[in-house]
Amino acid sequence: MRRFLCLKKQSIFRLIVIITYLTAASPVWAEFPLGFRYDLLNAKLTKQYKAGAFRRLLNTIEEIKELGGPRKDAMLYYEGVALWQTGKPNKAKTCLEAYLRKAGHKGDYSQEADKLLITVCEKIEKRKTDIAGIEFVYIHPGTYMMGSPAHESERGADEKQQQATLTQGFYLQTTEVTQEQWKAIMGNKPSQFKDCGDTCPVENVSWYDAQKFIEKLNQLEKTNKYRLPSEVEWEYACRAGGSGKFAHGDDESKLQEYAWYKDNSEKRTHRVAQKKPNAWGLYDMHGNVWEWCQDWYQKTPSSTLTKKDQTDPPDSGAYRVNRGGGWGLAANSVRCADRSNFLPGIRYSGIGFRLLKMP
Repeated sequence: MRRFLCLKKQSIFRLIVIITYLTAASPVWAEFPLGFRYDLLNAKLTKQYKAGAFRRLLNTIEEIKELGGPRKDAMLYYEGVALWQTGKPNKAKTCLEAYLRKAGHKGDYSQEADKLLITVCEKIEKRKTDIAGIEFVYIHPGTYMMGSPAHESERGADEKQQQATLTQGFYLQTTEVTQEQWKAIMGNKPSQFKDCGDTCPVENVSWYDAQKFIEKLNQLEKTNKYRLPSEVEWEYACRAGGSGKFAHGDDESKLQEYAWYKDNSEKRTHRVAQKKPNAWGLYDMHGNVWEWCQDWYQKTPSSTLTKKDQTDPPDSGAYRVNRGGGWGLAANSVRCADRSNFLPGIRYSGIGFRLLKMP
């Protein structure tokens, strides 16, 4: 009785949390209505998260799961943090990805989840290859609107807007493959702009050339994780959670801060990572060189990717997809949604690629 009398001036919320601690382990606890118990445990969960009591938090989550009630989005985030803090990075990754799939980029903890997920994935797997020093960032799974809205100026007829879902995360190279990285794997420099320097994007390479590079890299690292991105993956990464014409939004006047294109390129490629990156740390997603994608070109790309589809896009067609635009193109051709296609055997100074690596 004294315990309760001294709480007169405290908030109802604090009282509820204390009641939770007092009753959860007692036989009386089971007599409370299910919804009431669920609410009290969620309040307890929030308190434990704020206090950094992560092992107790995981126990509380197990209690909530046993009740069989709905799981709030925040609970997935709390669980991911707790698993990370208690040395379980693989399980933490699963929870954080699940949170971001449910909450999207506008959830209460989306920013924090994004940052932590990158840290977790770096713990699980190196960001750089052992051979060519290629840097990657982790792109979490999610859903977005692919294509362009009907009112977007100078949009193409093949940019019909549709919801697209990626069911698994992946690593994407932070820059286009450079001339130096190409030489480290292939032993030569096929680029037309050789005088641009080692850190300029490799160009003048066909889709087949890119596949040979990837095949050799996989062999050297004794893996099969490297490939080109599908165009659904590419646009998702380019937008980085945005919905505008460009990764930074609709303001074309700011494009020169992010891209080498017709207005500022002086008709040539430039060193990678000299412009601002998008929100997910990817450079030159607009301009510099077109980027080969894995897909055969189709007028309407597949909008829902299963694990198999992400790894193995449709395998019929005459042309391969290119995204991102290049140094010689106007602003409308380097938009997020702009799609192009070339015969897979073509080589010219405006086409390169960047790598995707599966976890």
